[in-house]
Amino acid sequence: MQWGIVPVGQDGSAHFIVPADRNIFFQALDENYMEVQRERTYVNYRPGEMRTCIGCHERSGKTLRPAFNDTPLALKRPPSIAGPQPGETDPHQVVHYPADIQPILDAKCISCHDDSEPDGDLNLTGTITPRHSVSFEQLLRKELAGPVIAEFVTHSGGDDANSNGAYLSPKSLGSHRSGLVATIRTTDAQDPHYQLLSRADLLKIIRWVDTNYQFYGTYYGRHHDAHKSHPDFRRDPTFEEAISPRAPDWHR
Repeated sequence: MQWGIVPVGQDGSAHFIVPADRNIFFQALDENYMEVQRERTYVNYRPGEMRTCIGCHERSGKTLRPAFNDTPLALKRPPSIAGPQPGETDPHQVVHYPADIQPILDAKCISCHDDSEPDGDLNLTGTITPRHSVSFEQLLRKELAGPVIAEFVTHSGGDDANSNGAYLSPKSLGSHRSGLVATIRTTDAQDPHYQLLSRADLLKIIRWVDTNYQFYGTYYGRHHDAHKSHPDFRRDPTFEEAISPRAPDWHR
């Protein structure tokens, strides 16, 4: 889920408030709200806790001296409250493929990418599969969404032995590596995908890709299609349900 977006100063500093007792992941975005770099581990904070960070694996005595002054610009103002991305009014968003992405595909894509003779052999219909949907599985199998982050596995050889724990250069993952995002952001006016989506819809897809293109917005509910007659089958989660450490009453 998305807690929100906060500004970054000209010197690269940021100062903001996050929720307590929750796992927080950070992403640095460019001017197009596309991920430049992500933190692949989480941090969490107790109520009232404050913390500063100079960057992963950097030594405090070897970081670059700020070009502006000794005090980061972000620390000269009160902490930011997370805001929404363009096209939305609420910063707190559940990233849930059936509710966020499939409606965009239904409205803009399936006229060419249906289940009869889809262009490019790419079927983007929302037909339910045992665990996900046709469009979701097509995008992943054809590797159009971008590189997948594999499950973290601990090895005894350190970062060199654990390929998922090693440092990755900026733009190694996410929307900058996504064929889907490149297609819908084309600048070729002759391409049928040119300006196909509104900015708000484009940013929804970029956000979905940059959150490792998950399907479900929460662990709660019944997901396998064997339960599709159940009222809790693939229920659209609210933000409060998704961020809560306790399962909602309807899940118990």
